[in-house]
Amino acid sequence: WVGKTLVFESMPTCINAKRWFHPDFITGECIEGVGDPTGRVVPVRHFQREWGGRVQGYGTAGGYSDAVKTVERYPLWNTQDFRNVGGAIPQPHPEQVTAYHFHNFFNDLATTRHKYMSYGHGSTEKGKGTLSNMAEDFDLTVRCVHDLPNSVINVSEGKTWPYREEQRKDTDDLPIPIYFQNKSYVKERHAFVTHLVVEDEATHGSKYQKLLLSSTKKHTPPTRN
Repeated sequence: WVGKTLVFESMPTCINAKRWFHPDFITGECIEGVGDPTGRVVPVRHFQREWGGRVQGYGTAGGYSDAVKTVERYPLWNTQDFRNVGGAIPQPHPEQVTAYHFHNFFNDLATTRHKYMSYGHGSTEKGKGTLSNMAEDFDLTVRCVHDLPNSVINVSEGKTWPYREEQRKDTDDLPIPIYFQNKSYVKERHAFVTHLVVEDEATHGSKYQKLLLSSTKKHTPPTRN
């Protein structure tokens, strides 16, 4: 078993209802450059067989193939594996968390788009569209900015749109970071991210454009000195 994290998307007021499986613990002897590679299986990877994520059968979501299991000297992990390979099973309790995941806490969306177009996910086309099209997780940020409920999610689209942790009886019991209990910071960060999103939508559009146009709620970007 492994601890799991409470995920904040871009700002303290946007909590993902899904609990993530990081952080993982791994001993040094299992890490490339530290562990002994003698006799170990070398995983086949997606890019030129040597780089990027592992293909099926080498410890990804489907686990290890029987051929790898018979060797009993499993692959060493590199930095890409820390990001993409599930090394354990999260705790089953819905509210117990052992760490925080501050996801996409950038100070400009140009950096965020660069992440999704290159080293983070490597999709040039996604980086050109709306923020929701760029990343399903960032769609949550958009919905938090515009205060849109989970009910606007279209499950028929076949994507795993993340749900927002909506206010409920036990939400106040969530272990919120001390700094996120600072009301001034929470307000300023929310206003700042709202400004970034609204400014980006003026150029790239919004998945929820029709819905927002029909709404009487308007967002005015905060004054910048």
